[in-house]
Amino acid sequence: QNVQFIAGQDFNKNPMTTLICKVWGDPKDPDTWGVCVVDEVQTWNSDAYKHGEWLKSEKCRGGRVLYGGVPIVCDSTSCNPDKGGARSGRHNGSSDAKYLVDLGFDIRPAALSPRGAPVNPYILDSISHMHKLMRENRLLIHGTRCPQLLRALEDQQVRANGLPEKVSSTASDRLSSPIDALRYLCWALFAPRAKPAKIEVM
Repeated sequence: QNVQFIAGQDFNKNPMTTLICKVWGDPKDPDTWGVCVVDEVQTWNSDAYKHGEWLKSEKCRGGRVLYGGVPIVCDSTSCNPDKGGARSGRHNGSSDAKYLVDLGFDIRPAALSPRGAPVNPYILDSISHMHKLMRENRLLIHGTRCPQLLRALEDQQVRANGLPEKVSSTASDRLSSPIDALRYLCWALFAPRAKPAKIEVM
């Protein structure tokens, strides 16, 4: 396992996005923790297995840094068997997360229910929590290495109800991919555990 980094993952097919992060603070005191996004890796017209192969490949960053075995936080839906193979590109009843596990990555959902089932955070809750971390200077982004994340944070439109303007398989969905990866990771690391959202069965 590669413990130098921790990552957030969005499994959109176009693009698939992994945000590579480092956490700082006293390991025994979560109130001191912060996270810095140090890199982003996106693949297009790919699937979960191909994305994982690229992520752990020396070609990914020219051998300068290796991301194989990085712990990855993803949405709970990706932990469920994808029987249609729509995002994984395969039809064997496995899941996007399972493909990365098979490649040696440590995959975790953003949260768990009291019964231990993977859950997704409410979108507004996770976005608000991410903004709170920014205001507290506990969420930092390396600007030159994460251009798509910065673009998404600057350009993502918001509906009147506060939810992001996002329609599946459109430009708005592609734009939001880095933000989704970031909010899954921030929720897993920093959010209160008392408010599970929709329960997904693995």
